Amino acid sequence: MSPVRCGESVGVIDAFRMASLPRWVKRMYVWYLRPIKQDEIYAGILEGFYERNVYDYSPIVVQREEYRRRWAKMFQEEKLDYVLTVPHSMPAVPHNGMKKCIKWLGSTLLFNLLDYSAVVLPITHVNFKQDELPTTFKARNRIEKGVYKLYDAKAMDGLPVGVQIVGKRLEEEKALWGMETIEHLLRKNGIAYKHLN
Repeated sequence: MSPVRCGESVGVIDAFRMASLPRWVKRMYVWYLRPIKQDEIYAGILEGFYERNVYDYSPIVVQREEYRRRWAKMFQEEKLDYVLTVPHSMPAVPHNGMKKCIKWLGSTLLFNLLDYSAVVLPITHVNFKQDELPTTFKARNRIEKGVYKLYDAKAMDGLPVGVQIVGKRLEEEKALWGMETIEHLLRKNGIAYKHLN
């Protein structure tokens, strides 16, 4: 059975293709990305993008659990109920746009790794007069470049822009409570989200 479903995102298909390449090919690409393109972020992702056996996997699980422990400690020390963040760097992507955006999973991948509860709430809309990128904008790496190649404030004018509310592990109710709190505050201040017609 193929891991790619019919109608799957072009970006997911590209990711599977990259994962299936021999490691030596990926290593050569990493060697190109680091010194020539000076893109440490994308090079680091590709470097660790390969199938692992149980012996390789176990230390990674230990690292993940340590990372989860540190996040739980931070939540406790800071007395946080939830964290607000972006769900994605774009309000929405054009059809087949995930080919470029699949690499940018920062705001969702992190909380999946932590196994935290999260909800996404639309809070406003793109306003092309306010949200146009400055002419001086320069992407810091290949991932940003791929994402912002698709950004067009004029074409996206009116699309919803969301916020992600992230609660601790197994605390879905707090994430939902955070969403209700934000909705209430927006309504109270007269800036409640207006649904598209």
